[in-house]
Amino acid sequence: MLLMNTKKKESMNLKESKQSKYLVGVYIDKLQKDNNLASCLYSLANQTTPVDVVLLTKGLTSDEISQIKDLANKPFASYIDRDDKGQVSEKRIDSEKSVNYDIIEVSEVLNLSKIFNTIFNLALKNGYEAISLAEPEDGYSVKWFETAGKYMDENPDVAIFTPIIRNIVNGAFSGVMKEYPWVEGMSEEAGKFDLNLLQRFNCANPLGALYKVSAIDEYAEKKDGVSKPMKESMKLSHYYEFFLRMIYDDVKVMTIPRIGYEVKMINKDYFTDSSC
Repeated sequence: MLLMNTKKKESMNLKESKQSKYLVGVYIDKLQKDNNLASCLYSLANQTTPVDVVLLTKGLTSDEISQIKDLANKPFASYIDRDDKGQVSEKRIDSEKSVNYDIIEVSEVLNLSKIFNTIFNLALKNGYEAISLAEPEDGYSVKWFETAGKYMDENPDVAIFTPIIRNIVNGAFSGVMKEYPWVEGMSEEAGKFDLNLLQRFNCANPLGALYKVSAIDEYAEKKDGVSKPMKESMKLSHYYEFFLRMIYDDVKVMTIPRIGYEVKMINKDYFTDSSC
């Protein structure tokens, strides 16, 4: 593990701690009191195919950074259990593995497109094959990167592999997302997004997907030697425009018919454009 604190993107370097070909990015600008971040890190630490993780932080105190380090070194998952008498209690499962992570303090508040581009350029500069983006409330299935890696090997012409997303509201399952390409008659080729589908429904979501760096970089905007696949000038619909543009440029996007990511719907009393 390498802890980095930098104000300049040019100096970010993950090569010393690199152990995987996949880089997962999580942006944290507010440390919640719940255990969702611990569960997110637990899901990353216990992947059957190991991943590297970069935690982008902004505006956190030194104590909060220390808490994040503790969670990354000793992640856990919590759950609600009910005993024979019907009494409800919260229990936890401690991970035997830690997260291979870097913490990078950014100098500006990032929206979603800037978060994506920052992670993308870190991966590009440090030789990662693919990236993924997560939010601190969410989590991955433990076999997602193993499964996605197999599909990537079997489909070299596909650049973006998205999971089926499971939605959780107040701890209960409420439905799935990104299953549309597998619905009969919805897309021209089963399992793959196309322009007709996306122009009818904004049914693509960037979270949890695996993006092949070299394929995306070919069609990314270049500015001052930095790749910007997602347009930072857009305040809303940036990732929708990204998928439309990538598919228009014949970058293939496929949904793997497996639940690989879990979104936890949480009511918040504030808005942040760093979230999907």
